[in-house]
Amino acid sequence: MQSFADRSRVLTYQSCPRRRYFEYEIQTGGEVGGVRPVRLDMNLLLGSTFHAGIEILLTHAMCFPSCPIDDNGTDEAVSYALNGGGDWTGYWPSVKSMGLQLEAEEDASYVYYEQAALAEALIRGYAAFVLPDLLARFTVVDVEREEVGTFVLGDYTLKFGARVDGILLEKDSLNIYVLSLKTAKEWGKRDDDSARHDMQGLSECRVVEQRLQGWHKLMEGSETDLAEVPAWFRDRYKAGAPPLVTGVKMEFALKGRRENSPKGSGHYKYNNPLIRPWKKADDLGGDSYAISYEFQDPMGGNHRLGKGWNRVNIWEDMGVKKWIDYLMTHEVQGFEPGRGVMNQFILPVEYFRNAEDMDRWERQVVAQERIIAKGKKEISLGVVGGVIKLPQTPETFEAGLDEHFPMHTKACDWPTKCSFQEVCFGPKAYLHDPISSMLYQIRVPNHKTELNS
Repeated sequence: MQSFADRSRVLTYQSCPRRRYFEYEIQTGGEVGGVRPVRLDMNLLLGSTFHAGIEILLTHAMCFPSCPIDDNGTDEAVSYALNGGGDWTGYWPSVKSMGLQLEAEEDASYVYYEQAALAEALIRGYAAFVLPDLLARFTVVDVEREEVGTFVLGDYTLKFGARVDGILLEKDSLNIYVLSLKTAKEWGKRDDDSARHDMQGLSECRVVEQRLQGWHKLMEGSETDLAEVPAWFRDRYKAGAPPLVTGVKMEFALKGRRENSPKGSGHYKYNNPLIRPWKKADDLGGDSYAISYEFQDPMGGNHRLGKGWNRVNIWEDMGVKKWIDYLMTHEVQGFEPGRGVMNQFILPVEYFRNAEDMDRWERQVVAQERIIAKGKKEISLGVVGGVIKLPQTPETFEAGLDEHFPMHTKACDWPTKCSFQEVCFGPKAYLHDPISSMLYQIRVPNHKTELNS
């Protein structure tokens, strides 16, 4: 018995097994199982758009310093993220063809432009503030590689897919780190604690190590087998470095929260100063902009903006590119240049992973996925409670779901409304065929490797 999994579906099952079934497992006649809402989740699309832009920046950075990142590289990254290219559809083609999941009273056009501006601002902010320091310490040796790890438990084989944002080689130590980029609403101690135990840091490290260990064996073997081993790894091997990942370097881009604005209007807007700063009504030069409503002066005194200050949409004002450039080169509201951009990125110290943590992750995930594969098979065969119930009826099908993929109703409305409520609580026919509701469509795999596993 064999199946494919990745971090998203593992966490989905742990949040709600029923959602895991509908999102990834139900057979639809497509290349893979599962269905997705017809309209796009704005948080997922923003994350994907940001990653697409950073992929271009990191790809340019792989030849640093001979071809350092410059304005043209950043412009290319923004254009690729928003308009698409290669295997990436692009933000604007996606929203124009599918739309976003929005509240009933929201202005779709406003949200589309706001999301595009936020993606551009985070990409430009990363290029201006984060990337230079990253390249001073690390060499980028791989970007957006599709990895597949193989894990075996008895008669069961799990193919585990991971799309690694990047692999970093520390220049001084030759230590290897997995780069993990994330977008988040905000950051606090709970988020830092969570990142220390984040599954992605374990799964990606273990999967990458399988590839590194394969290269290591090739280096120990015949010289004729070294074509697939990159030069940086050969040099590292000759220096006596082991084929191990030291840890994961997580970098967080803060989106901010979407707030009801004006209150009670049903319209939601981001409070992120990279796209919605404060502006003084008289519009008198750079001093007319602010990045924070509440702030401290150099002496520690607390202040608030006075009358005449209102939030503006920077993409309609001076434009995102000009605003990010201005923040990086000028004082704004008494803050030193770069402060407004810096505040939107969290760069914690690397999280170190050890073999024991990764072994524990592997045992638990392989055992979980084996149970899922077995449950999925029993549902398809009409087995309920260990007894075959044929011909299968809507009642026996639902009983099979209840047995193997129970509903975790705590996840129905928190932290956001589950996009599969219409299936779980709608007409019984949707359980068998969610696509008949016209709210869902056949899932297209995020990982190409899923098609070959």
